[in-house]
Amino acid sequence: MHAPHPGALIAGRYRVIEPLRLGAWPHLFRAWQEDLDRPITLKLLDPREHADPAAVERFRREALFSSLLTHPNTLTTFDYGRDEATGASFLALEQLQGETLTDLLRREGALPPRRAAHLLTQLCRALAEVHDLGLIHRGLQPENAIVRPPEDDLKLLDFGVARATRRLANAPQTLHALTRDGSLLGTPLYMAPEQIEGETLTAAVDVYALGHILWECLTGRPFFHALRERPTHLLLAHVDQREPLPLPDGCEHDGLLPILQRAAARRPEDRFPDARALLAALQAWSAAQLAAPLPPPSLAVPPARPARLPERAAALAWLEGHLAAA
Repeated sequence: MHAPHPGALIAGRYRVIEPLRLGAWPHLFRAWQEDLDRPITLKLLDPREHADPAAVERFRREALFSSLLTHPNTLTTFDYGRDEATGASFLALEQLQGETLTDLLRREGALPPRRAAHLLTQLCRALAEVHDLGLIHRGLQPENAIVRPPEDDLKLLDFGVARATRRLANAPQTLHALTRDGSLLGTPLYMAPEQIEGETLTAAVDVYALGHILWECLTGRPFFHALRERPTHLLLAHVDQREPLPLPDGCEHDGLLPILQRAAARRPEDRFPDARALLAALQAWSAAQLAAPLPPPSLAVPPARPARLPERAAALAWLEGHLAAA
């Protein structure tokens, strides 16, 4: 099975326009929903995974979880199905606009604290709904956040490795375990220690990832960026990181550091319990920033410009002569 070509019709109503060049995301396409006459984003299951029942089920579960979410900071899922002609599983999503947070940070580097907090606040708002429903994302990373200029509006997407921590009313019997023994689901740069060690997971696993994403926003790079190409060492580094995350000397944070360090604490019980609690801390920080008095204007008197006596004397002499002649 191959990727659909431009002009292909999926499920009789989604016309493929072109591949969507968005970060490292494969299998995303700009498309047009012909029966409703609107632009959409089409996400297709990787053709190599159609023969893997676990991958097909994970894709279906992503559709189920994302369809429950209605927050404006979460990408809306319109439809899920399987194209009869090709057998391709698909998700029809709202039109994607902007760039990934990964690409933004790669282009701009470290962000000012208020801008970093603005982006994290939107992620927390999306995840607060996720956690309230008894879901955890498990795969948070800057690549899963789409930022649209000029107001830095953010959308969270990709619930492919999400997990329910309690039974869902509309699908209680269909959420059997998918993780194989010894396998890890998540993004190594942002995986919590308990996720790596196979312990019971709570919403605090997402809070840990949010703490690392905030660190990356303030510095322009992941905390464990030096271990990016060494996955085993990277996972061990998360487990062995006992001290609060430090910020590089000279990194501007305006008091965000305690929030960041609590979010990324080694032990889940030392973190904010969920995204809503972290959201409250960020909102309190933002309110304090707005209430802070502006620094007083500088009262320093600028140094007087030194007189250039020869030039001044010549100018006065010329002026006197000009006036006398008149």
